[in-house]
Amino acid sequence: MKNNFLKLLSLICICEIAHAQSELGLYNFNNIHQSSFLNVANTSEYKFSMGLPGIGSIAASAGNSGFSLAKDLIDTVSANKDTAWTKGSFVDKMAKKNITYVLTSVDLISFRVKARNSYFSFNITDHAEFRTMLPKDLFGVVVNGNGGNYIGNDIVLSNIRLDAQYYREYGVGYQHETKKKWSYGFRVKLLQGLANVHTSKSTTTIHVGKDEVEGNELNVKSDMIVNTSYNKEWDNLDINFDDPNSVNKMRKMFFSDFSNLGLGLDFGASYKLNKRLTFSGSVNNLGFIRWKENTKNYKFKGETVIKGVESKSVSDFNGENFNFQRVVDSIGNAFKLDSTNVKYTSNMVGSSTITANYKLWRNTELNALFNASFYKGSKFSASVGIHHNVAKWFSIMAYWSARYNQYNNLGLGFMVKPGPVQLYAICDNLTPFFSANDGGQSDFYKTDLKHSNIRFGMNIAIGRVKGPEAQTFSDK
Repeated sequence: MKNNFLKLLSLICICEIAHAQSELGLYNFNNIHQSSFLNVANTSEYKFSMGLPGIGSIAASAGNSGFSLAKDLIDTVSANKDTAWTKGSFVDKMAKKNITYVLTSVDLISFRVKARNSYFSFNITDHAEFRTMLPKDLFGVVVNGNGGNYIGNDIVLSNIRLDAQYYREYGVGYQHETKKKWSYGFRVKLLQGLANVHTSKSTTTIHVGKDEVEGNELNVKSDMIVNTSYNKEWDNLDINFDDPNSVNKMRKMFFSDFSNLGLGLDFGASYKLNKRLTFSGSVNNLGFIRWKENTKNYKFKGETVIKGVESKSVSDFNGENFNFQRVVDSIGNAFKLDSTNVKYTSNMVGSSTITANYKLWRNTELNALFNASFYKGSKFSASVGIHHNVAKWFSIMAYWSARYNQYNNLGLGFMVKPGPVQLYAICDNLTPFFSANDGGQSDFYKTDLKHSNIRFGMNIAIGRVKGPEAQTFSDK
């Protein structure tokens, strides 16, 4: 099981090098048709737009709701530049549940075409997603060990989750603009599941022993179910792009395997109050995937004792002072492992967004956005920004956002269109990269980065739509 489990995570991680969560800037960037991925009711400036295969849209997103990896976990000791674990004061500021995610997507192909007052769209997009949810008390135990308020108490960790998946989306969308200022749309998506790791049950209890009574130990009881699914041919796959047989096997696995199917739905609407003010709303990614192929349901149940290890710095964790493999082996021997082959279902992570757009001048628009994403609870974010069309071939946008208790997130985006080719790039959070410096040089260990994402790509866009605002502009 161990090798197959590691292979499965490796596949998903490899795909990630190639979806972004709650992208704030893209939602209001109507110059590019990929904005309809977040609100299918968005109109477009062009009668036809197509993302170039493989490079039309590439997106990556990473974040943590509880802490900044560099700033909160690692200190730089100025004297010798050695790294050391901090004492973890950040734990007090963490939420009860803390989510870490890495999400990526790449469009294999996408296009949008206008027909009278409607738009029709189609896309094939690969998604790789990795999410974990870890409770605050788990970090407290790691930082404080069997000390502080934990001594002699039971710590119940019932919110540990791991969800990782690689799937392909085939989407067909429709958007219609009425004469009564309404615009609405929907997208139906066929989901092709290719690999998955899904925690369906997780209950862990840690009892922290008292020094004088219970021997300074951690007693761990756990009951967990982890489901996996992937193409069984993967176990024997030897990736060699020079070997036609290897390439054909990969093509069959990733393009012809429809054993795990699901459905998804996006829908949205907008209302133009007048020629200046428009309100919009959308709900995305309602759906599921039913996993049937080569399913494994691993049930971990047992109890073990972990003795404390005193550590003051990273250098303490070496072969002489700490045998990590011995700890792993002892935990593995203590827990009973059963496996079954039952089919299971994983739900998609949905989100909803509302926006207000105000046209300040003919080529300048102000916007405000509120977003909620739903993974084992709700996470909220908001932004305000400005979008300016400098010329028909160039537009820029800047916006300020709040997410995960950070309120200094500067986002930037631009679009350049020399002829029919359209280039664009958008990033939600650039502030930490500007502020993390020491004497003019970048200092990673001062980076206060909880989240960031980027999307970039190249489209073909032709047939510019000329609206009535091109002739006149008023509030009436």
